Amino acid sequence: MNTPEQAYFYANLIVRRLKEGLTGAEEQQLQEWIAGNKANARFLEDLENEAKLREEMEFFSSLDTVKAWNRINAETTGQGPGFVRKFLEKWQYAAAIVVLFLLTGLIFHNYRQAAPNNRITANAPKFKNDLPPGKSRATLILDDGSAVLLGTPGKSLAVLGGSSKKFQKPSSFITVSTPRGGEYKVLLPDGSKVWLNSSSSLTYPAVFAAKERMVKLTGEAYFEVARNKVVPFKVMAGDVAVKVLGTHFNIKAYREEHKISTTLLEGSVEVSKGNSTKMLSPGEELQILDDFDEIEGGDQLAEPPMILKGGNTESAVAWKNGQFLFNNDDIQTVMMQVARWYDAEIEYESKNAALHFTGKISRYTNVSKVLDLLELTGGVHFKIEGKRVIVTK
Repeated sequence: MNTPEQAYFYANLIVRRLKEGLTGAEEQQLQEWIAGNKANARFLEDLENEAKLREEMEFFSSLDTVKAWNRINAETTGQGPGFVRKFLEKWQYAAAIVVLFLLTGLIFHNYRQAAPNNRITANAPKFKNDLPPGKSRATLILDDGSAVLLGTPGKSLAVLGGSSKKFQKPSSFITVSTPRGGEYKVLLPDGSKVWLNSSSSLTYPAVFAAKERMVKLTGEAYFEVARNKVVPFKVMAGDVAVKVLGTHFNIKAYREEHKISTTLLEGSVEVSKGNSTKMLSPGEELQILDDFDEIEGGDQLAEPPMILKGGNTESAVAWKNGQFLFNNDDIQTVMMQVARWYDAEIEYESKNAALHFTGKISRYTNVSKVLDLLELTGGVHFKIEGKRVIVTK
């Protein structure tokens, strides 16, 4: 059985072969895979048969992504019902490879662009209304209350100490705030880079102090901190402190999510709250449950628990790389991301807590494309009315 990494690799080759063709080296790799099993060649022939492909895609569109993939995994170890075993006997390894793409929604997204005349897109557009994706925009607020709108595509804000008389005092603070449907990149006075996600704000001094580089964050941001062994860099997210010398990490601190998550990609960080402190290594994520009134039946937590685990770094920084990446996320978690990025109001006519999603799609596409992908699971439907996205059965 192919590993998930191998499955993604060969599935990507198959989709690109159907869509745009492969390089000579890639075609050779695919041919070697085809030659390794006769069923692989038969399966690829079926994929190139438009009628057969429509039939298979319609079948997979009715599946719950997580449940279906769990059943396939169970069957490969002989633990599940007979249906999947018979299916895999027919399609063997090739089926497992492309099934993984189908179940994460990736092949649907790519194949729609490749073959706009197949039945999957025959009824498009499904939605009468639509919402555009977010874009680079923010507001800069100075100490005196004056504000400047920012939003030039591809540009970042750079305020360097001493570059303007107005910013020469260390006591001068700058706040960069992104709205719903906004993101922005900020270059700090020490050369550190910060990417702000939607509904986020970063406050920092125009000139860092000699002993500490401290910034304050609400919402979510990805940091690439310029290394300085003498002057540590500290991020305050509420009363949670993340202290580093020079590293790459992501902090997610949206109040409505009731937790603060720090994911480390490079270097090391020290995360503290109250008397509790944890050191993170690359690939780890620390979650601190927030002590809001809503938690624990209305009782505030004296010392919110810290949960250290192996982090999914790709998932944590997907937003910064222009993607939605869902990893067994429930409908509310998914729709919170949709609401922030598309500046949408979410309403629920039906809420299925058991429904989870796994998949990847670009953030720089209209909301209808994202909702269309989610609908392929067969467990949820949507309506778009103005700026409202309504979740239905």
